[in-house]
Amino acid sequence: MCGEVSRAPVQLASGAREDTPKTRYSVSNEGLKLAKAVKIDEIVGAECANETEPYILFKALSESYEVTAEAYNNMQLEYKHNWMGEVCVGDLVIKGLKLDRRAGGLYSETTKVFYLFAEDTRGVVRAAALQRKQSQRAKGNKAKPEMLIYDVDDKSLEIVKKSVFFPEPFVPKRARVPHEKM
Repeated sequence: MCGEVSRAPVQLASGAREDTPKTRYSVSNEGLKLAKAVKIDEIVGAECANETEPYILFKALSESYEVTAEAYNNMQLEYKHNWMGEVCVGDLVIKGLKLDRRAGGLYSETTKVFYLFAEDTRGVVRAAALQRKQSQRAKGNKAKPEMLIYDVDDKSLEIVKKSVFFPEPFVPKRARVPHEKM
């Protein structure tokens, strides 16, 4: 057995309580199941292979899909230079818009679009988009789209935080490929 084994509570149909080991494999399998249920515009929590940011929140821009050879050929640069690591043919991914943490439990949209490997999905987070007032001067500038701010439900965020599997230094599925300098 590789790595440290931790325990996760499981509720049996009989009502009895039983603990079962929580392994990287079981966490990844659960992530695949969760990813297949993600809908466009939902706020999703995911594991991130970064010690300073072990989880991230993002807005789903697509449902999960398997990358085909045709799709890969059409978007090779986007897949190759993905923030979460290189995406290859056969990978199950979700296209997302990263959210950044702000003060007071709020998260704001960024301009960072990326592809999340489905097995890193940790759950849908309940969040409410907040209305923002825009100054008259800003209303005249239509070049920059309005980025939303979300008030995230603490309980659903805690579930995501607790499901991040980070007992040892985690190595991403694939390394990020840097852009070549010209």
